[in-house]
Amino acid sequence: MSIRTSIASVAAATAFAVTASAGAQVIAVDYTGSVAPDFEFDAFGGNTTPGPDGLTAIIPGVDAPASNFGGTGTNVSLDANPVPAAGSTINVTAKLEDGNVGDTLVVAFIEDGEVFSYGFATADLNGSTFTTLSLPIESFFFNSGDGAFSGTGITEASFQTPFGGTDALAVTVANISLTAIPEPASLGLLSVAGLGLVRRRR
Repeated sequence: MSIRTSIASVAAATAFAVTASAGAQVIAVDYTGSVAPDFEFDAFGGNTTPGPDGLTAIIPGVDAPASNFGGTGTNVSLDANPVPAAGSTINVTAKLEDGNVGDTLVVAFIEDGEVFSYGFATADLNGSTFTTLSLPIESFFFNSGDGAFSGTGITEASFQTPFGGTDALAVTVANISLTAIPEPASLGLLSVAGLGLVRRRR
């Protein structure tokens, strides 16, 4: 086997490993089709409306020191294996409604009692079309534990106003999703397998 052929084979094996590692997007909650949430709490109580395009939340603003913190969400059974690693993203598809003043839409997941929340800038949304925003999985707005998904499975997904916030939030959320990239160890196994194919071809 020539050196040129060997190099080409190694390159092909590496490309195989990269392709196999591509993230898979899993929809945690799909609110389209007038799907009602499983729960509302605090300021969201009675302020959400299911519709064909998603779940609309109109949360009035308040004067400090009061807060309009609250949220709405759904109980899910989302397998987090393989454990999401660097490169994974949390995504929300949403649009603004009339009256929005709030600058942050918070999306939160719960896994094994640990809260993982992410703050999306409403400035990146508009009122005419739905936009999908993404944040790296390690870019927490708030985390109640060690900041690492354990792989036991996500059991709750929600969207919220920021804790301590006062500004009115008016949004329609179509879905919340997770794009999971496997742990590097999994990619290593794929690379080794690819190089094994090269060795056997020599």
